[in-house]
Amino acid sequence: MSRQERPIVTARILPPSVVVQREGQTSLEKKTLPPRSRLYGMAPCGEGIWSESLTSYINRLARLHSVPPQHLVVREIVPQMSQSTSHCPLFISQRSTGVSINGNGPLAREWSDILERLTKRTDLHFLTLQWWVGDLPSHKLLREKPAWCPACYAEWKGQGVPIYEPLLWRISTVTICPLSMMIPFSKPRFPQRGGGRQRWYQELACV
Repeated sequence: MSRQERPIVTARILPPSVVVQREGQTSLEKKTLPPRSRLYGMAPCGEGIWSESLTSYINRLARLHSVPPQHLVVREIVPQMSQSTSHCPLFISQRSTGVSINGNGPLAREWSDILERLTKRTDLHFLTLQWWVGDLPSHKLLREKPAWCPACYAEWKGQGVPIYEPLLWRISTVTICPLSMMIPFSKPRFPQRGGGRQRWYQELACV
């Protein structure tokens, strides 16, 4: 009786990107993860006329990262700015900066573009007046000092929703909050026990 020959079996280890199907075919589709963002891809608050302002978004984003807004701006945004706007060390502390980044000029476009790259979002340019008024002259479009509506803040706090600054309140011609029909205050009014939140909104004015 002759000895039966055993067939030679060979094995090949496929790379993770190649998926072997039952029919013996292969697919080169790679299971890749989406690109990671430098900063949290936090969604902005509000929509339509109640869209959040860009300064408000920066403050909430900094709070999410547990850092002061100024630190977030200096470490993440300023290094990516053009030389013409980032050369001055005191640039970020100027009140006019907080106004301009909410407007419809080149500074607002630059900041929103940088934040969109850092967060991997595509909707942050809606947080500036560029989307609202286009290329209209920016002179006195925005308030020099931010305004708050205490009735809206009290309502949002009671509902447990995020408290933010709508871009609408930044527009100089808006003298009455269309939701509460109250005249917005130029300074926030919070109870003493909310001191931490009060300081947070004071920072928002001079991001």
